[in-house]
Amino acid sequence: MKNTEALKKFATDEEIMECLILFQERKLEASKLLAVYMFPKWQVTTLEALGILQNINEEWSSGKIIMEKKPAEARNFEIWVQGFIATGESGKAHKIGEAYGVSFDDAVKSFISQTPDHGIEENQRNRYMSDEDYKNRKSNWNIWACNLFDNETDARAFFG
Repeated sequence: MKNTEALKKFATDEEIMECLILFQERKLEASKLLAVYMFPKWQVTTLEALGILQNINEEWSSGKIIMEKKPAEARNFEIWVQGFIATGESGKAHKIGEAYGVSFDDAVKSFISQTPDHGIEENQRNRYMSDEDYKNRKSNWNIWACNLFDNETDARAFFG
């Protein structure tokens, strides 16, 4: 219980549960994801995150952990970048990879942690003309201003 309570200072229940679910099948990926969640507040390496997850998994297995919300199931997401036409250049939508997560955002964070030269940026408010445009954005992520999607159809909706 001590490990879990300490971790709750750095990650939400949802993030902890996502990592624990992923930890059952893919320990390295779960460790990298936990390190991403914890890094802004406490600079944790993947190896340190693995140790934390092992300790928490023991607490979880013994029935000592009580989370406030039921965990969602992690699943595999495809990550697609939309096509573009700009300054005389163009490119078609294409799949850049796959990753596990409870949500597409979590899968992108996992992909970022596994892929050093990903080029992915989070879509910030300054990319949009108004708060309404930002609120209604199609994606939370981009590569060189081309949005990321979890499926080919949405990625091809803009410039093929």
